[in-house]
Amino acid sequence: MEKFSLDVDEKTKVRIESIGGDLRISGRSGSKLEAQAPDYGELKVEQNEDEITISARSAVLIYLPASIPVAVERVGGDVHAKGMSESLSVESVGGDLRLKRSGHVEIQWIGGDLTARKMDSDLIVEHVGGDAVIEKVEGVVRCSAIGGDLLLQSVKGAVDVSVGGDASVEIVPQKEASSRVVTGSDLTCYLPEESSANVHVNAGGELVLVEPGEFEESEEGVVFRLGDGQGDVDLTSGGDLWLRVGKYEAFGTEDWIDDITSRAEASAAEVEARVGALVGGAFAFDADRIAERVRKSVSKARRKAERAQKRAASYGASDGKNVRITFGRHGSKPAEVSDEERMTILRMVEDGKINVEEAEKLLSALEGEA
Repeated sequence: MEKFSLDVDEKTKVRIESIGGDLRISGRSGSKLEAQAPDYGELKVEQNEDEITISARSAVLIYLPASIPVAVERVGGDVHAKGMSESLSVESVGGDLRLKRSGHVEIQWIGGDLTARKMDSDLIVEHVGGDAVIEKVEGVVRCSAIGGDLLLQSVKGAVDVSVGGDASVEIVPQKEASSRVVTGSDLTCYLPEESSANVHVNAGGELVLVEPGEFEESEEGVVFRLGDGQGDVDLTSGGDLWLRVGKYEAFGTEDWIDDITSRAEASAAEVEARVGALVGGAFAFDADRIAERVRKSVSKARRKAERAQKRAASYGASDGKNVRITFGRHGSKPAEVSDEERMTILRMVEDGKINVEEAEKLLSALEGEA
């Protein structure tokens, strides 16, 4: 076991250059910085005036005063950081990143999932390759690209996120500020009853408004006003979009929300176990990582199937308070029939399977004119 222990003060800055395995950072009281790695980890800790640099080929466990700012450059595995009241910047994480009780955080690239809870300031993220869970943030949240699904709730500042998969978000509109959510798939959004905002909504699939009040519909989407309309909220969904004004509820998304949150907890537990193995020097991580990826793939496939069934059931069980509006392929704009579809219909006519009149009806149906 390699260990370093240094006395630091409020002027000290920590830069973590390169970590080959997992990284655990824990803020605490006192004036000591401690770093631990296995004997073969080639742990390096150097101090140059007010800056401390750390690197290792293996996993590393770091304890440091909570008030010291930390800059992380490259981590090959997962990162778990908690109890850091000062700023944290991260350039690249190959695995998952988990944050808890942190100050201002800026992240450039995460290869896996992001979990951020109980943040005291802003959360700024450029890229997340997997899913993201963001809860209880005192500042603003900006995520330029989330490749998987998103669960976001209890954020006090403005929100600006782009999501490749599904999203369930709770937004508190800000006076004279804008919030924006864009998803490639389905979107569920909740707004408090006391909200004051102009809400712009556009969906590629079905749009369901639950107790929205007055709204206007146009070719560009739907706009409705809450209160005095002092803020702006823009919601764009590539798939279906559910919008509810009122109390936050599961609203048909509880399965996949439970799924990504439970996977986040499982990932955090594995990081704790792997980094905890520093004491015994055990670093056989590959089996754990492969098993985690398999669990994610299987659970995501299950989740999609369950959500499709729930969505079909919810459409047939309206309580009279829902307003359903159809966009995209269900709307007034005709769908385009591909050349392959046209050729298939022509071959059916040539083969005598259908006549010309039936072919015309089939084309009209495909174009949404039937």
